[in-house]
Amino acid sequence: MTPDRTVGWLTGKFSMLHMGHINFIHQAATQCDNLIVVLSHSDKRFSDERLSYRNKMLWLRSTFADQPHIKIVGIDETDIPEYPNGWESWSNLVKEKIGSNLDFIFTSEPGDVAGYEKHFPGQKIVLIDPERKGVDISATRIRQDLKANWGMMPSIVRKDFLKKVCIVGTESCGKTTLTKMLAKHNQTSWVEEYGRTYCERDLHGDEDLLVYEDYGTIAARRFDMEQKAALSANRVLFVDTAAMSTNFFCLMYHGRENQLATAYAELEQYDLFIYLTDDVEFVEDGLRKNRDRKFTRELFERMLFNYAERKGSKVVQVSGNYHERLNQSIDAVDELLAQPMSLK
Repeated sequence: MTPDRTVGWLTGKFSMLHMGHINFIHQAATQCDNLIVVLSHSDKRFSDERLSYRNKMLWLRSTFADQPHIKIVGIDETDIPEYPNGWESWSNLVKEKIGSNLDFIFTSEPGDVAGYEKHFPGQKIVLIDPERKGVDISATRIRQDLKANWGMMPSIVRKDFLKKVCIVGTESCGKTTLTKMLAKHNQTSWVEEYGRTYCERDLHGDEDLLVYEDYGTIAARRFDMEQKAALSANRVLFVDTAAMSTNFFCLMYHGRENQLATAYAELEQYDLFIYLTDDVEFVEDGLRKNRDRKFTRELFERMLFNYAERKGSKVVQVSGNYHERLNQSIDAVDELLAQPMSLK
């Protein structure tokens, strides 16, 4: 930085990042040439892994990645006394990270002014919206009721607190259509079954060309699709099959599960599985070969219920005609979304 450019800084816990934080950072960034945002993190503060240092740093850096004059850094204050104690130790951590020869300190807390004056002499203290008139929200209020304050979190944060619903079942039981219907009903995003897309695009519609290694590729690409879809989802994300289902087909066709698909199945986590039974007509579409529903049902149910129990996911079994399936599924999702959403 050149000597004639002003540098300011601010700090926060950002647990979780919200629109008030973003407004605060923007207000500060327009009053200096370069702004340093200090993420103050303590491992003792929260037990929920979604409020980890990694997540909070990624939320901040993703949000301000297109603003190069805003730099995000972090300090670990786990071993110092909690605020308002520990000013001396905390200020030393900050100085070690960003130095002490800066121009401005930005804060929204009038009660912190005396501490800043004592430990950061020579820096001008600028109060920004201390009465919270600009954006009236706090991380505490969001943690107490995520549902009521959902819109106060940017999408990069919301994706980590979505409910995820996976629609599963054997072949030709209406998964794809139901997934889209549920997503549209809830005004949100969905992830299509990637195995079918892979067969159509990469194997030119010939399922007989599938080899063992393909199932790992399918699981990896589908996982990436889910991460992207989560950024545009509204409270709940619907998924048409997942890595567990990919392994089901691998086991049927090749007699063993795919190691890469298994690894992705361990990464994936769903709040609810909607299991569609096979009591509807089997419809041929050129990519379905398993008409022996008794065999596929027994294998699939064994894999599904073992997997869901191990992962702590609920399974709702849906049957009947397509109209009945839709309404049973809507009820199951409504019940899931009615549950309180809070963090401690």
